[in-house]
Amino acid sequence: MMNTNNDKASSTIAKLDYWQTAIAMFALALPFVVTVILLHGLRDHISTFHGTDEENYHYPIILRFIETFPRMELWDYPASMTPLFHVLFATIGKIASPTLPFLRGVNVTISYACALLLFFMFRLSLKIDVWTSLLIALALILSPYIFGISFLLLTDSLAALFAIAAIF
Repeated sequence: MMNTNNDKASSTIAKLDYWQTAIAMFALALPFVVTVILLHGLRDHISTFHGTDEENYHYPIILRFIETFPRMELWDYPASMTPLFHVLFATIGKIASPTLPFLRGVNVTISYACALLLFFMFRLSLKIDVWTSLLIALALILSPYIFGISFLLLTDSLAALFAIAAIF
């Protein structure tokens, strides 16, 4: 004979955990959404350290790769890093839109994915409760080294996503 009280309690806890996780995911998205609105849909530039790299290096390289797509000259381009970021964003730009605000939006999405990965890493792998996981993820994501550059076309967010995914 099954214990229906335990089944009901487990079901209630699962529903509560589902809603708490949904609220945490919304809370992680909120700073990104508010900042995108404040930057007029990413049409405005946010001032941050090495923010000029976006217009001086990354965006011109991406536009160059879009023009020569799919035969991008990976051996000769003016950057000091490997071409994965530029190839990925050129591919996205070629398929969807090569505009700077759109590509910045892709970078914001990558940063939000970092926030989600951090939250779920703390929640699932380290077995930390929902609210503590949320606070730790927010503390890391809202640091000036991560949050500010999320709204520019810089390579750091993609690198952070790969690093967090490797740890998770």
